Amino acid sequence: MIAENAAAAATTRTNRRNRGRSRRLLIGLALALVLAVIAQFSFQNPQQLYKGNNEQPRSNATQPTPQNKSSSWAKYRLGDYVLGGGDTAGMKRKPYFNQTLAYDYEMELIRRGINEKRRSSSGNNAPSEYNKQAFCSVVKRRAQKQKQSLLPQANDIVLHLRLGDTIDDNMLYEEVEDVFRYGISIVPNQIRNMFKKGGLGWWHYVKSKCYYEHAIQKIEEQQQAAAKTPPHNKKRRLIIIGSPMHKGINSPKHNPNHRNSFRYAELVRQFLEDHGYLVESKLDGMPDDDMVWMSHSPTFVAAGGGFSKLAADCVEYFGGISLRQEELDNLCWTRPRPADIGPKNYSWETKFDWHDRGGGQKWNTSCKTYPPETTKWHNCS
Repeated sequence: MIAENAAAAATTRTNRRNRGRSRRLLIGLALALVLAVIAQFSFQNPQQLYKGNNEQPRSNATQPTPQNKSSSWAKYRLGDYVLGGGDTAGMKRKPYFNQTLAYDYEMELIRRGINEKRRSSSGNNAPSEYNKQAFCSVVKRRAQKQKQSLLPQANDIVLHLRLGDTIDDNMLYEEVEDVFRYGISIVPNQIRNMFKKGGLGWWHYVKSKCYYEHAIQKIEEQQQAAAKTPPHNKKRRLIIIGSPMHKGINSPKHNPNHRNSFRYAELVRQFLEDHGYLVESKLDGMPDDDMVWMSHSPTFVAAGGGFSKLAADCVEYFGGISLRQEELDNLCWTRPRPADIGPKNYSWETKFDWHDRGGGQKWNTSCKTYPPETTKWHNCS
């Protein structure tokens, strides 16, 4: 009897211990599940947020892929941060900042003993001066972490388009075709080097048919000089790359659907295909991924702006060829306004208050002259 009671008590204790273990296991599993849900929906891993798309370009890319539609990086201003233009103070408050090329560049300057900061009334606290060697070295380190097959190949041409704010915020959809077809030739002399809220006019960034005609001519001259003509009937691959999601500090909070950007990209594509290139698109990457990708181009055609300048610098630093706006724009700026478009007025002429850098000289829209005419401010009629 005593033995039976002892056995029953031992069984009871064992059952209690087993139930206790089961409860603790269930509580642990539930807690792990709750933490996983919180991590998924309440917090974003900066590295994943900023990962981007390192895939090869696509021949039919006309919209960004769904996973990259997040606008959290839209006002990330790598060119301004590295080169020292504009207000970049807010960048450091972004949760992903310490995962970016901008951060890597700043750390590289400190490692090299260049740690002075420039400060401004807007609170800017970015590196004091541009150091090409330091910047390109951090770009190279990023590239070494990628599969080389995902970078531009030996015979590729990479062409950067400035998309997003500059073209989406500064013109009407129906004006995009004229912008590509005629470029700066439709812009009055009076405002070509003037400023508006947000900076210079679109013509300093968005390039035209004239610009790309000169780029193609340069590329063909280089091919002939290097005796690297592609095999008979084989088209040379040309990749257009850009980000419609890019915003400036003065961009509207709720951007339109970027249809200006996509219309412009399509016009560029059609033009290049008509000139015999096999055109593919990469319009859905994150800025740092695009910078690494462009910087490893064998031949690179820059757009306007600091982002394109950085890529062009690194292309040359790595041994490639860069075609920059300084050499491609000159003839376009002196072209007369086409006679076939008549006395047409464009929205950007009156949408903004145009003024010189100091604000003393302003344009009242009543005077318009175009090359080869001289710039006049009065008695233009």
